[in-house]
Amino acid sequence: MAILTQRFLSRSGYGVGEGKAEEAAQLVREKDIETIIFDSRLNASQTYNLAKLCKVEVKDREKLILEIFARRATTAEAKLQVELAELNYELPRAKDKVRRAKAGEQPGFFGLGKYDVDIYVRMMKRRVATLRRKVEEVRGRREVFMRHREREGFSSVALAGYTGAGKTSLFNRLTGETKEVDKGVFTTLSPTTRRVMSENRPSWCPTPWGSSAGCLRI
Repeated sequence: MAILTQRFLSRSGYGVGEGKAEEAAQLVREKDIETIIFDSRLNASQTYNLAKLCKVEVKDREKLILEIFARRATTAEAKLQVELAELNYELPRAKDKVRRAKAGEQPGFFGLGKYDVDIYVRMMKRRVATLRRKVEEVRGRREVFMRHREREGFSSVALAGYTGAGKTSLFNRLTGETKEVDKGVFTTLSPTTRRVMSENRPSWCPTPWGSSAGCLRI
């Protein structure tokens, strides 16, 4: 592994200065690096140019986070939301990526050359619409359960806090659950609701989403 830093990010075709991009390419050759992680956001052109220069796959910070989410999503709802987020990330880049793939495939652009630009974009938009509908259906079912608990007189309690603050650990302590706890970020992605007793009155305590936004109240 190797780390390159640049004080001010450039708006050049590589996302960094040309000299720094050449330095990255040299490190890739010397250390046999397979993937470059760029700690900022790159557009499709910058990703393509850097991948072409270094001859390895390039991922920006947003792409890496989405991949972590995809690996750790376990529930049907979480998987739907992650796929929707991935498509929303790719959609603005779709046209440029297909055009560049047709010119000659590079790492990270495999397979796109077989598509016509408009067909590929329409296909992605249809999938986005389908996923949004499914997510709304899941939310609707969750709201039915929430209204039922309200009618039964249960209080809903949400745990909110920054990533790694210990929300899941607290949830486990309060409920007797054994939800996975880890030092790595985004360990908790899916909400879970459990019943706890407070002053002889039952409440429902949901787990957090594991993001800086806190938890999803159920």
